[in-house]
Amino acid sequence: MDIYNSQIPLYFAPRGEKQWAITIGQTTYYSVPGIEVTPSWQRHEDTHKEQWKKEGWIKFAVKYLWYQITKGYQNNPFEVEARNAESVKEENS
Repeated sequence: MDIYNSQIPLYFAPRGEKQWAITIGQTTYYSVPGIEVTPSWQRHEDTHKEQWKKEGWIKFAVKYLWYQITKGYQNNPFEVEARNAESVKEENS
């Protein structure tokens, strides 16, 4: 499920960022209208849905938070995988 025009992601966004999303379980909350969500952004967030499903709620949440603290957003393995998924399918199209 995707929810658009939500304020929820903005609580987690870097200061001043207006376009942000957060995936919790199988629901992605976007801060923008659906028309503004690009296919690559959708693939990024869909990857997080798969990660939640694979890891389970508690394990994913704990690991994600641990990676954020110890590695930061850019080097968080969950984010690295999601960023890689953004372009994979575009290359195969």
